Amino acid sequence: MSSPDNSECSAPLSNYAPQWTGRSHRQGNPDSVKDEEPLSARDLGILRRSVDPEIVDSRQPMPRRLGRLAASAGFIIAGVLGVIIGLLITGALRNIGGDASGWSTRMPELTSRFDNSKTPDQASLPATGLAIAPTAPQPTQLSSPAAGPPDAAPVAQQAKGAPAQVATVGGASEHASAVRGITANEIRFGISAPFTGPAKELGQNMKLGIEAAFNVANAKGGVHGRQLRLIAADDGYEPARTATTMKQLYDNDQIFGLVGNVGTPTAVVALPYALDRKMLFFGAFTGAGLLRSDPPDRYVFNYRASYAEETAAVVNYLVKVRRLLPEQIAVFGQQDAYGDAGFAGVVKAIRSLRGGNESPILRLNYQRNTVDVADAVVQLQQKRRIPIKAVIMVPTYRAAAKFIEKTRELYPDMIYTSVSFVSLEGYVDASVLIAALQRNGAQLDTEKLIGTLENLHDLDIGLGTPVTFSRSDHQGMHKVWGTQLDETGHYQPIDLQ
Repeated sequence: MSSPDNSECSAPLSNYAPQWTGRSHRQGNPDSVKDEEPLSARDLGILRRSVDPEIVDSRQPMPRRLGRLAASAGFIIAGVLGVIIGLLITGALRNIGGDASGWSTRMPELTSRFDNSKTPDQASLPATGLAIAPTAPQPTQLSSPAAGPPDAAPVAQQAKGAPAQVATVGGASEHASAVRGITANEIRFGISAPFTGPAKELGQNMKLGIEAAFNVANAKGGVHGRQLRLIAADDGYEPARTATTMKQLYDNDQIFGLVGNVGTPTAVVALPYALDRKMLFFGAFTGAGLLRSDPPDRYVFNYRASYAEETAAVVNYLVKVRRLLPEQIAVFGQQDAYGDAGFAGVVKAIRSLRGGNESPILRLNYQRNTVDVADAVVQLQQKRRIPIKAVIMVPTYRAAAKFIEKTRELYPDMIYTSVSFVSLEGYVDASVLIAALQRNGAQLDTEKLIGTLENLHDLDIGLGTPVTFSRSDHQGMHKVWGTQLDETGHYQPIDLQ
């Protein structure tokens, strides 16, 4: 359609420029055109220039292609700028371009500038989700209307090892996992023990017993709706490996606590690690005194009697029931903290029987994680004024069996005793722990469970002796049971008192 005044616009221009008439732009009333006057040539020229800024002189028409390219370029430039600004605001550009030096300081600056451009109505609203994660670790913060100025975006960065938390729209927050090792459906425990090597039976059977008790509880619905899970780490019964297994369980597996760790030499490493992190150290498979401080370490709980109590009961039996002299008793033990603990218990018990007087006691040693008992056998064969008639063993299974095999024919009347290492202990340990978890209630954390354990009295788990803890005593039982292998190869109970 041509313009009202052809004298003001050459014919070709009508083909390229926007076509205008005096028709009303109001929708819905086609008859309204009759009420308006046609646009003058001067008005039409002004209107064309306001719509198409590229038209400078109506007498010099712009080619169609050039005009379209210019318009397209404008849209492209605007679009690219919009995308860049959007990426800068959301922080996504850092992921595309990498962590450039100084980026973490520029990003909040840029975001703050955008946030400061809000209208007063917008500024009064709580932050709703544009979170910027700085490159350096920061404490977890949750979005909250009262947490800071409106233009400060909430930081959802979680420091390593801190409880996971979730920031939600509108300032609301909730703990996704406020306590390490505990979710809505699971409680994770760890065990560091030997699962390979000469002492592997100790770890394997301890783990088997704990898992058996856990499976019984899980089949009944778990503990307050949570399933119990045991994560095992193999330390090979070597203290040098225990630091790695403890770190793995704590940092990688995020366990709630430890149950049934095996061994005294490994406990020398594991115990300080757990105490430094205020982590539950429950039912370790050792009777060593280092886990039985007075007053007790807050996070350490033992089920079993100590080696001092076991060896005292054995010495009492040998001297008072079997009528042996203390000088007729030797100790065969592992040459490490485990053997030291057992030997110290024997020395203390004999000193007590002699009214505090010292008495030399023969100690026969072997190296940990070996069955090389040759030196111990040679020592036993040496001539003495008073021959040895009983050996109290503080060993692992295979070393004990090898020692008996090498000396049984030489000393057919020898009495061999050993501190207790039973597979059943894992099941008993876990049963006591499960009872405490049930009494604790659904709201579980380490400190609350410690309080529950310290108030766990007279728990009957079918052993004939109740389990009791208190603030001053973190050992559940002090009774020592004795069994004797008879001539038919069957165990018979004996009274050691």
